Amino acid sequence: MKKQLIIILCLFVLSSSFIFALDNNVIFEAALSKPSLNIGEMGKVSLSVANLHKDKDINIDLTLTVGNGLEIKSVEVADQCGGSICKLDRKILASGGKEDIIFSIEGISGTESIINANINYYLDGKKYTEFKELQIIIHDCGNGIKEKGETSETCCVDAGCPSETFFYEYGCSRKHNFCEKKLKSIIILGFIIILIIILSSLIKHIITSHPHPHPHPLPLPVGPGDRTGTPWERKEIYQLKKEFYGGYTIEKMAKIHRRDQDAIKHRLIKLGLLGFIKTKTKPPNHGNIWTYKENNKLKSLFLKNKNIQNIARSLYREPNAILHQLIELRIISNKELLKYRRRG
Repeated sequence: MKKQLIIILCLFVLSSSFIFALDNNVIFEAALSKPSLNIGEMGKVSLSVANLHKDKDINIDLTLTVGNGLEIKSVEVADQCGGSICKLDRKILASGGKEDIIFSIEGISGTESIINANINYYLDGKKYTEFKELQIIIHDCGNGIKEKGETSETCCVDAGCPSETFFYEYGCSRKHNFCEKKLKSIIILGFIIILIIILSSLIKHIITSHPHPHPHPLPLPVGPGDRTGTPWERKEIYQLKKEFYGGYTIEKMAKIHRRDQDAIKHRLIKLGLLGFIKTKTKPPNHGNIWTYKENNKLKSLFLKNKNIQNIARSLYREPNAILHQLIELRIISNKELLKYRRRG
């Protein structure tokens, strides 16, 4: 009888400490972001636990251990973490809940390594456990040896490049693709630069040899009568400038444009081809109507060969206003007016 009691007691003790595999209501998954790493390259390990029980919370322990050639760098939540192992102890996972934990790992030496993920959870006094094993290769890319798992895509330095390609800047490129294109681009760029220099020199020579060629007059509207008083059109102003730089006389320009000579002279001053540079400050009489007394004083000073700028200061007006009024009074000749041709 005593022996039977001892046997029953032993069986009870063993059954209370027995470790069960996970039931169908708890799902544990582990995955790698990539199957291989180079030394110094970072990767991720994702652990996922889902509690499908509808009315039971569970306590879970998670442990992640990495083998040789790897090191754990960071993790979102962990109680103990360092070097090659991380632990998450006694975390409550509510019914219907899910826990995702991502670990960052780094390759530190070339080898084949294993990552072990272990979960324990406790329910109704029983302990359940499950293991996940992940295999990963850490390449020592660049050591001159083609190791297991190294390909032209992961380490073309050691594994070499496929046919019709060549190694360039740690990658495989099509033969004659990069180098020839780069060489052709350099040759074309050099040819364009030389062509620009030649054309620039030619244009400069033409401009310096013929500074003001006589222009071909643009066709003007043909109609009866004079154009005096009609607005100046853009193309007419453009033609006038070319005629002026071409050395046309005021008489000839007036005939071409079918305007009187005074209109040509006033327009040349307004365009800045004749006269003086406008001052920033306006004199006191700027814009005022010319009086009889001012006109007489202007005639007197001009006939005494006074300087236009001095006359302008005496009459408190701009030098260009003096030229405009001399044209209106018909006391300045075309030849004298052309002395005030602007330079540049």
